[in-house]
Amino acid sequence: MSPDRTLSRCRRRQSELAARFLQALRDAADVRPFFGDWLEMDGLSMTGYFLGYEFVRSLEKTGMSLSQIARLNASDLQARATAFLYQVAGAPNRPKLRLS
Repeated sequence: MSPDRTLSRCRRRQSELAARFLQALRDAADVRPFFGDWLEMDGLSMTGYFLGYEFVRSLEKTGMSLSQIARLNASDLQARATAFLYQVAGAPNRPKLRLS
């Protein structure tokens, strides 16, 4: 499958992918199926990278440069990424996630 087609399919399913990623985090499940082209989720690969790409794009839309994004501390980055995933997933409640 071409990269453009994969990207298009990921964009159409972005809300579902974010919800599934959050569920995996809540369940302390393996998130490896979201990463790598050798692992697929419902016929899509590299969905975790797609979500990360969209997250960085969302920060850039707020006026942050890549340099500023790269300098975010871990706790701020984690909070922003979690908020982004909940927003994309359309989830109204944002329970605290244990990520480590």
